[in-house]
Amino acid sequence: MSIIVLGSINTVLLSQVEQLPGPGETFTSHSFSHFPGGKGANQAVAAARLGLASHLISRVGNDNFGPHLTKLLHKQSIDVSNVGRDDKTPTGVAQRFVAADGETITVITPGANHRIGRAELAALDKLAPVARILVLSLDIPIETILMAARFGAQYGLTVILDPNPVGEIPDELWDLVDVLTPDGAAASRLVGFPVESAEAAQHAAELLYGHGPRQIVLNRWGLGTHVVNATDSRALLPYPNMPLDSSIASDAFTGALAAGFSSGLSFIEAVHWGITASSIAMTRPHGLNTLPTRAELEMLLATYQPDPFQ
Repeated sequence: MSIIVLGSINTVLLSQVEQLPGPGETFTSHSFSHFPGGKGANQAVAAARLGLASHLISRVGNDNFGPHLTKLLHKQSIDVSNVGRDDKTPTGVAQRFVAADGETITVITPGANHRIGRAELAALDKLAPVARILVLSLDIPIETILMAARFGAQYGLTVILDPNPVGEIPDELWDLVDVLTPDGAAASRLVGFPVESAEAAQHAAELLYGHGPRQIVLNRWGLGTHVVNATDSRALLPYPNMPLDSSIASDAFTGALAAGFSSGLSFIEAVHWGITASSIAMTRPHGLNTLPTRAELEMLLATYQPDPFQ
């Protein structure tokens, strides 16, 4: 079976600096690169590199960036036949600054991503029979996300929602989500208090579960993963590594989680895939090869599995 990812495509313009600039400061970057990004593109690549057929539904602009991005994603074995081209707006761009300690600042110009709508949703009808999973993020219009989630529920797809970038979640959408995958920052904004400790994270996960999603996976990158569903509530220890760049962690996690579910793994087994994939991605310089292959994932899983705190 395959997965459907409905989400953004951006050109990422990445500058690496010793420390992030403050207001009014100008720093010199010691490295610059550009590559495909956007939550939708990253999640689709994350699943494809683990051996899953990934169908990406998105929109690019009528500029040089668009064809370049879709060509690169096609080389990653992503089905980009349902990526539309918009004549009125440019392709999305993400300008990212990464400091030596892994902290990041990102400024996104959504461009064509904010015009993803009914035209793209038409692709869901033909893809649903060959898919098990629908992956969504809050980086496209909320009306489109809500319509897609309704469609996913209608066709019996497992709907995974990454609630980033953080925005309002309509009441109806909470009830349509099977798996919610916030990070600590998203969880803090959704529950209204800082998620800065293991206890606060577990409490936040339980509160989010009460809103309606069938399963919650709350990630505190490098500090632990907190899961809640109808029969389980626990925290899983992280891998003992030193993150270089956490900006792609949530996409690596969500893509691997979706791949695990689509491969028939249990909830906790799929979560282990997500933890492992994001841990590998956080230790690598950003780019298409940041996301692990199936062989890399299985090698790390064979040597170390996250144990529960409790």
